[in-house]
Amino acid sequence: MQAVIDALPQQIAILDQAGCIVAANRAWREFAGDDGNGNDNIREPVGEDYLAACCNLGGETGVAEAGVRAVLAGAAEFKLEYACHRPPVEYWFSMQATPLSRATGGAVVSQLDITARKQLEAERAGLLVEAQRTRVIAEAANRAKDEFLAQTTHDLRSPLSAILGWTKVLRSRSLDHDAQADALAVIERSAEKQKLLIDDLLNVSRTSQRAVSTPHEPTTTELQCATPKQEAPKQEESLRGLLIVVVDDEADARDLVALVLRQQGAEVLTASLAEEAYRLIAEAVRVPDLLVSDISMPGEDGYSLIRRVRSLLPAQGGRIPAVALTAFSRMEDRLRALTAGFEMHLSKPVELTELILVAGSLTGREVAGQEG
Repeated sequence: MQAVIDALPQQIAILDQAGCIVAANRAWREFAGDDGNGNDNIREPVGEDYLAACCNLGGETGVAEAGVRAVLAGAAEFKLEYACHRPPVEYWFSMQATPLSRATGGAVVSQLDITARKQLEAERAGLLVEAQRTRVIAEAANRAKDEFLAQTTHDLRSPLSAILGWTKVLRSRSLDHDAQADALAVIERSAEKQKLLIDDLLNVSRTSQRAVSTPHEPTTTELQCATPKQEAPKQEESLRGLLIVVVDDEADARDLVALVLRQQGAEVLTASLAEEAYRLIAEAVRVPDLLVSDISMPGEDGYSLIRRVRSLLPAQGGRIPAVALTAFSRMEDRLRALTAGFEMHLSKPVELTELILVAGSLTGREVAGQEG
């Protein structure tokens, strides 16, 4: 019997009817001989009163003593998980007491080291608490996002409603001259308000992606080559004689830019795709004086287009001045456009006056109100 119980991993002690240890396996003897300071001495516990030793169970002493007494008195079994602190380690054991024999009495007490399991349970509990905390934070962030989107949608729809409403009224041709002027003023104010809201949204996206600019980081003004802030050009056809290529997949935006440039005397070639614009430049009898390109287009985008243009020989238009005209207006978007080969980056909705000034500046033209 001793050889059998010595081979078991549990700590096992056999008690007589009075609760005294009559046999113990090696695991029990080794643990009993551990003084907590790393000194493992084999101690023989035979003859010791197990019930008196229950004081080693700390806060569970009373529960363990009562349970073992109940088994010695005829109860079926008793189970308990308890902590046993031996500096610097806190052990956890699963204890089980079962009757030895109805004829002879006594009990078998086994203790299994479950410290590793308890540590895993504690880690799982910690992870669960952290997951719950993260979930609460995420839910709060989602609620804040939903509220922000709802408010933003409201703020964007309000001026849009005025723009669409007054545009339909104007198309009805039911207003006199003064009323038409008032309607156009409302549309302009609403559009300006919407532009400011969009700028505010972009600024919020920048306070979350960027805390303070480093001294060597280019500012927006530097990246835009310090575009002059002059008033609208007063002389007409300030771009007369220039050949300008405008590419944008949005027809309304493309037509507006082309109209403004033509009003200043420029000859404008338009394209809806990057490939089409590339052919207009590479195959033109006359090298265009300026390229105005959208960035986000189906298929090939504006970045790819300017890289292809810059690979051409100068006589084919490889050095044509180029303006990126795009709704992407973050600092990284500006830097990417300039790095790709554009001389200037203008954000949509573009200020038409600024576009004319930039076109004149990049092509060496003097515009009224602007020094050469």
